[in-house]
Amino acid sequence: MRAWPLVGKVVEDPIVEPFKKANGEGAISYYMKRSETLDLTQKALVGITVPLMGDILHSYNGFHGIETLVDVGGSSGITLQLIMQKYPNVQKGINFDLPDMVAWAPNIPAWIDDECLKATQICYKALPVGGKLIVCDPVLPKLTNESQRTKSLLGGGIFIMTMHRTKGKHKTEEQFKELGISASFSHFRVVYVDPYMPILEFHQ
Repeated sequence: MRAWPLVGKVVEDPIVEPFKKANGEGAISYYMKRSETLDLTQKALVGITVPLMGDILHSYNGFHGIETLVDVGGSSGITLQLIMQKYPNVQKGINFDLPDMVAWAPNIPAWIDDECLKATQICYKALPVGGKLIVCDPVLPKLTNESQRTKSLLGGGIFIMTMHRTKGKHKTEEQFKELGISASFSHFRVVYVDPYMPILEFHQ
């Protein structure tokens, strides 16, 4: 597996991902053909998800009052499982993902702007009256600095562009707010439970 020596190519030719140029296929299809690598990736993601969700469920109460919860891009379903264990008011949990992803693969947040808007609009239309969209995603600072948080966020963006989508990128808090408004949501708030992966709420 080769990719990093071609990172500069993203800037020069932002059409094909360096990973795909180096390996002849996209990262997801590459991993899907290699069960040992896929299994290791899945275990690593679960290892990240469990402590992160522990912090979120300890400090965030936004799941109160929710009876039906859909985890879009839920992969193995571990996040949904942890939420439902904590909140018995969630009577119905739906893990919505591609069949292969549900079975094995990680969810990669690498959508471009038009795809983000379309997905957010679809979520808005699917929600019942008074429903809300809850997102856990990295939020870029408005201005960069030398903090470890900023370096980690920018590094994550480079990883996305290299491995999955050359035009995929993280957003600032203001960009998320504008996304919600464009999708017809009336209210938006950010809850910084985790400095890297805050909770974003979009309300009808």
